[in-house]
This record gives sequence, C-alpha cells and structure tokens, in this order.
Amino acid sequence: MKLAHDKVRMLTSSAVCAGLTFAVSTAVAEPSATSNGSEPRYSVTEEGDIVPKPLARPAESEPKSAEPGARPEQPEGAGASVAAGAFLPMTQTPVVGPQRSLALVLGGYEGAREQGLVDSRIEANVWGPIAIRASFAYETEGEAIPSAGARVELLTQKKYELDLGVSAFYQPKDFREEGNIVGKLSAGRSFGRLALFASSAFESDPEGDDRIGELGSALLFRLSPQLYSGFELRYRRDLASDDAKRFGHSEPIFDFRAAPTLSYALGPLVMVAETGIVVRQTLNAIGTADERSDTRAGVLALAGLGGAL
Repeated sequence: MKLAHDKVRMLTSSAVCAGLTFAVSTAVAEPSATSNGSEPRYSVTEEGDIVPKPLARPAESEPKSAEPGARPEQPEGAGASVAAGAFLPMTQTPVVGPQRSLALVLGGYEGAREQGLVDSRIEANVWGPIAIRASFAYETEGEAIPSAGARVELLTQKKYELDLGVSAFYQPKDFREEGNIVGKLSAGRSFGRLALFASSAFESDPEGDDRIGELGSALLFRLSPQLYSGFELRYRRDLASDDAKRFGHSEPIFDFRAAPTLSYALGPLVMVAETGIVVRQTLNAIGTADERSDTRAGVLALAGLGGAL
C-alpha cells in the first residue's frame, strides 16, 4: 500500500513539472502583451535552461531611392561651371573651378556702333584657388583687345557663406602700344537654384591718366541641371581721364548693357546666347573746338560655344 502511494506521488510530481515546463515554453515562444509584438526575449536550451536571447540590432533605414525618371538635383560636367557663373558673357565670377579648364568663344552684333563683336577666353585652374586666363576681343572697326592675367578665389560660400575673388589683368591697347592694368573684385552667392553675382573693376594705364570704372551684376537661375536662364547688367564709364594722347580723338564716356542670357550644358559643352540693349555715349574730337558728345542705343546680340573639362 505504501509503495502504491509513493508511485502516485511520483506520477503527480512528474505531471506538475511537465505542466510547468509546457507553460514556460509557451510563454517564451509567444510574444508577451508587454513586448508590443516584438521577438521573444528568452529561449529554452536543449537542457531545459531558460536563457536571455541576444538583443537584435535595429535595422538600418535604407536610403530612399530616387523616383523613376527623376533628374539629379545637382549639375554635373560643364553644367557645374555654368552654375558657378563661369560662362556669363559680361560678369566675372569669383569662383575658381569646379572644372580644371574652360574655354568660350562668342560672336555677335552691337547696334550702338553698328558693328560685329568677337569675344573669346580660355582659363586653367593651375593650383588650388588660382587660375590663369587669357582673352581676346575684336571689333569690326579694327580694334583688337588681348588680355592676360590671373584670378584668385579668396572666400568660398561653403566656409564663409560668400564667394569672393580678385583678379588682375594686363590689357594692351594693341600689340605695340602701352596698355592698361585691370583689377577686379567679384562676389557671388547661391540660394538653391538661384545664384547672384556682382563685380567691380578699375582700369588704368601705367601713368594713371587713362581711367575707366566698371560695375556688373548677374542673376542666374537653374531651370534644370543642363538649362540656365539669367539676366546681366554692365556699366562702364570713363573716370575723368586727362591723357594728352586723347586730344582730337573719340573716346567712350559710358557704355551700358542689359541683356537676358540663356545657357545649355551638354556633357563637356556649353551653348550660350544673350540678347538685349546697349546704350553708348562717345566724346568726339576731344579738346578741339568741334568737341561734342554722341549718344546712341541699339540691340546687343551674342551667341557662342564653350566647354569645360
């Protein structure tokens, strides 16, 4: 009788243990109400021990893929140079780069003097913020204006919230006579798709008796990574020059130009077009009894091709 009683107790204990084990296993295997449906925090080993599971690292969020057919927001190739103002016909950008070299050739017509124009430039970034530039302008009246010099980018918007640059050029009147020294200060800032540029220049011969001042500004808007539209203003004026060599000759008093501009970048190539107005005042027969001023206005039209590498 005692043996049977002990046997019953053993069976009862085994059943209780089995029930507890099943309950614990079920509780571990299923998410608890306080775990918000997350993975179980404990597991049961083959020996029946309950151990905490290693914490799973949170899944890193995958970058959002661009929508099918979406264009890149930032310009590439020659478009980056267009966005930096490097291909503006009349306003000098303070930015050096982003391409190592660029070239531009423009041709057109100026109605105030009823003559054709050719303007070309080539530039190379030789080191860091320093670039060298050579340019050549020609007018159908026979005046050729070569120029050579260097540009330096002093401040960048990325670091100082403003692009600022200076430049110096030597500009001979022609290939035989004395020329002028030109100093320029340029500034610029971009606001997303919109970029603003401004420049000022002072031009003088070595003696200091031929002086010209210049102010320029430009607005450039990125319609797409390849297409840019904008507007340019430029004002040049004689600053009370008193060179004796001017006696009896005709010299410009001021030259004002305003023109919308359009640029399209295709790979390393850039197409530029600009059309607007020009107003020019000239002083004729300087220092003589026949001295008189003449003011004329006309259309300004320029178009050309450039490239950046």
